[in-house]
Amino acid sequence: MAKLSSVPRPIKIGQMAALVYASQALDDLDRLEDFLLEANAPVMQQAFPLIVSMVETLCQHSSIGRRDRGQLRELATSHGKTGHIAPCRYNEIRDVAIVFATRHRREAGL
Repeated sequence: MAKLSSVPRPIKIGQMAALVYASQALDDLDRLEDFLLEANAPVMQQAFPLIVSMVETLCQHSSIGRRDRGQLRELATSHGKTGHIAPCRYNEIRDVAIVFATRHRREAGL
């Protein structure tokens, strides 16, 4: 399976905002993908598409997520008793949504 770090940036989908993954976010997704493949649990493998879908939602709804510090927002997914968060920001002038990281909620201290 190809690593997400090989995905060209930014990703522009039609008339929607472009989506840019910071290098840390790509590293996080690669690490998560490796973990989920090793775990080989069907429930855990469903988590990866949910996370990618959550982030891609930024392209259509750039103001989603909980406000964090300043212009940062946190997107969140839930699966079972846990989930993942992705700190992000939307740049209106450039029409670009930037994802800075992806973290397990426990890893993020939530």
